[in-house]
Amino acid sequence: LEKKIDDSICKKIWESLPLGPPLKFIIVNSKFGLRKDPFSRRYTRHDGLDLKGTKKDTVFSTGAGFVEMVDYYGGYGKCVIINHGKGYKSMYAHLSKIFINETEYINNNQPIGKIGNTGHSTGNHLHYEIIKNGKSINPEKFILIKQ
Repeated sequence: LEKKIDDSICKKIWESLPLGPPLKFIIVNSKFGLRKDPFSRRYTRHDGLDLKGTKKDTVFSTGAGFVEMVDYYGGYGKCVIINHGKGYKSMYAHLSKIFINETEYINNNQPIGKIGNTGHSTGNHLHYEIIKNGKSINPEKFILIKQ
């Protein structure tokens, strides 16, 4: 028997994946992977992308899901983590303002905050990270996908 998948279910799954850019314009300041830490000058692992911006720039969710964390999170400063399900999470760090609350369900492309310079940061930018099954993965390919 051939099973027909409901189009609305497919749409919900697609919208929950963290696909697309978290900012209107994307300029990468620092890539994922090994890099020279701007403070220690030692090579360390960088688990996300640092995206250029100003305090005026709005940060958008890259997929629908439940807000798992809204808090000051050590070196990440003001930070939001969204759980998209199926093992995927997205992190938005160094924010100056946060518009959403923990446990809230948010939609794809919903405004979640403003770029900032909180935590271990050298200037206004967004640290954007994707986590799959507890491990940080390179978000570049996810950003390049158009919705």
